[in-house]
Amino acid sequence: MYIEPHPYIPYVYKRSFEAQKETKATYPLNNNENYYFPKLISNNYRHNDGMFGNRDIINPKPVNQFRILCLGASTTGNYIKHKDRVYSYPLELEKNLNKLHPNREISVHNCGQGGWNSAEIMINFLINLYDTAPDLVVIYHGYNDIKHSLTSNYKSDYSHSRRNLAETYYLYRIASYLPDIPFLIYNAFISKVFPYVNPRYGINEAVSRGTSNITNEFKGTDTYERNLEHIIKVCKKSNIQIVLSTFAHYMYDNIKKDSLHIKYHEGVNEENKRITKLAVKHNLPLVDINNKIDYKDENFVDSIHFSPLGMKFLADEIGLVISNLISNKNK
Repeated sequence: MYIEPHPYIPYVYKRSFEAQKETKATYPLNNNENYYFPKLISNNYRHNDGMFGNRDIINPKPVNQFRILCLGASTTGNYIKHKDRVYSYPLELEKNLNKLHPNREISVHNCGQGGWNSAEIMINFLINLYDTAPDLVVIYHGYNDIKHSLTSNYKSDYSHSRRNLAETYYLYRIASYLPDIPFLIYNAFISKVFPYVNPRYGINEAVSRGTSNITNEFKGTDTYERNLEHIIKVCKKSNIQIVLSTFAHYMYDNIKKDSLHIKYHEGVNEENKRITKLAVKHNLPLVDINNKIDYKDENFVDSIHFSPLGMKFLADEIGLVISNLISNKNK
């Protein structure tokens, strides 16, 4: 069990703990590529960072280091192992920037956490990551707030649709005593009785309350914008540079007629409008990934998560913008 409750965030990784075993990745796209989730260990700030996940964020920051934090959810935090090489977009971004600026010590830290919404990203940044003294923050985030937006009895603090993992943690404790038996019927029964038993796939259900309805209007778009703007305002006041990006949502053939995915696609489009609005309002660089990436299977493993090729594209586009900022700062 590699996650645990936190007083101010529904769940976090346990610190310096094996956060992921190496397993075969089961995605709807590119299954023939034999992608794996690599073995990862969490770092001192409860994220997976660096090649093996356990690269600590050194605090206080080394004097000559240019520190970049990548904020987001699973589309930032996701790792894929392919042909003995491990990929994540922050890893690719760090490689790019160090090639472009060989005389600078540039460190790009992966601060993404699967399943988090904009409120949790904001809180974690303000009470934890802000203390690492970043020089630049990248925000690539969308999609996860939409469920809250569509859940009835909407409240702008998401209390209508979110609960702390502590409320259901006892189910994980009970499940941990069950033997691991490789029988299909047995495992189907366990999954039925303990739907949260696999943290990777069950965590969202474990911390959710209320019922999401795709016929509801998007009531949380203002909240999504507000939460990200709080991060922007704190960064600007602290002379931390910010790069924003629109969010890519791939309506591949098998889901393009599905009503749930159609609704979420509309929601992502609304969020992208708000990200663009914030970039204009605060005079920030915007990487328009939504309109730049080729919506083809080769770039994705599902509707929102990138393949290694897609991760490289995201890193290339964001890297060009950051490289210009670093060059201008050096003049």
